[in-house]
Amino acid sequence: MLWLPARVAGDWRLPLADESAPALLSAIAGGDETHTTASVREALAHDPALALWATRSAVAERSDGLRSIDALAGWLIENAGRIVRWPEGASETPDDEAWCGRYRRLRSLSLAVAREARRLADQPALAEQAFLGGLLGAADQWKSLDPSYDGGHETAHDPSAPFAERMQDAAAIAIDRDVAALVARARQSLDETAVLAEYERFAGGRPGPTQLAEVARCLPVLSAQLGRSSAADFDKRLETAKLAALGEFAAGAGHEINNPIAVIAGRAQLLLREESDPQRRHELAVINSQAMRVYEMIADLMLFARPPLPAFSPCDVGTVVRQVADELRPKADERQVTLRLELPADEIVVEADRTQLSLVVRALCENALAAVDQGGTISIRAAQDRTEGECEPPGIVVEVTDDGLGIADEARQHLFDPFYSGRQAGRGLGMGLSKAWRIVKNHGGRIDAHSQSGRGATFVVVLPSQR
Repeated sequence: MLWLPARVAGDWRLPLADESAPALLSAIAGGDETHTTASVREALAHDPALALWATRSAVAERSDGLRSIDALAGWLIENAGRIVRWPEGASETPDDEAWCGRYRRLRSLSLAVAREARRLADQPALAEQAFLGGLLGAADQWKSLDPSYDGGHETAHDPSAPFAERMQDAAAIAIDRDVAALVARARQSLDETAVLAEYERFAGGRPGPTQLAEVARCLPVLSAQLGRSSAADFDKRLETAKLAALGEFAAGAGHEINNPIAVIAGRAQLLLREESDPQRRHELAVINSQAMRVYEMIADLMLFARPPLPAFSPCDVGTVVRQVADELRPKADERQVTLRLELPADEIVVEADRTQLSLVVRALCENALAAVDQGGTISIRAAQDRTEGECEPPGIVVEVTDDGLGIADEARQHLFDPFYSGRQAGRGLGMGLSKAWRIVKNHGGRIDAHSQSGRGATFVVVLPSQR
């Protein structure tokens, strides 16, 4: 674990739980708002030290009204890119068993108090305040976990003072007295069994520390990088690293899985030749077809991870679109779906791999066909991109629009992930859009999706016309 950066020089430090590191990364780097909010809220609700650190940071900046986990999560997401700054050589927390034991007990106690305080509250709004208050209630004990703390800027307080006053002082927050009273009651009513149960709750079934510790160690580098460059640059580096790792996985999986699959398929075919019973022939045919399905999945994964380099040559996009539309028209007619082409009279020439470009257009059209109901409409448009900026000189735009149900919010962040499919299981491998995304990236272009719930979707591909 890393120490979270102190609010001011000499202040006491708080540990960042390994499983909270990905949420903090998400808050710093931005991205899908729904996913980020959910992950940050989950981290704050299970990591009292992070909740205390975020609250102290907010109070230090005179941010008021943060009386619930939701409010605190919103503030942290808005300000993480600015306030999460580690000094060079950021240190890790102690790893000796005595310190780790104190950390686990204190975290368990804080979580147990928070849940009990929420249970004792008689109003929903007060319950949420009581939960956050319970997380923050052991602030003076969290301070003692920092071996380097020598008093710093902390204001001295009287240990004999009422709990509510000591809580306000140590947490550096203006907590309501009725909330503090609930937290005090919760602490008094807890027994060791409740604390142990809370320890089991946060320890069992949550991510282990090994990989997450590596993520936590990269946070100082990330904050420095985001200070010098844009979040888009970070996303690009992360994307490159993910694809490299996926390539290694695909190569290993292709070798280890394809060999036994080839044996299974070969034996099924041999048995099928000699089998006369119709039922057994059907079962052997199913074995063979499912083995080939696994082979196709691995082949698609390898193609996504390590696609062949494009063979660039002048290519008329209009011709490619017409050819794909003609090939898919029988399937569209069968479902009474109308295919509309919007192509200029003149050629639209782009430097591209014709075969790979056809795969992109086909993938987008087949995705649209799967999204529309019987009698729906799909429009395919190709044109010159006249906007300035990312494509110099102006590039080529291909748009595929359907009038289906649109893209669900939970599906947006996974649209181009391998094997993700918004359809029912078994109705597709989920590789069409991911392969299209990979090909477009290799052509130096971009692909975006626009949708409103219930109003269809539009996929937009922009390619540079020249290389």
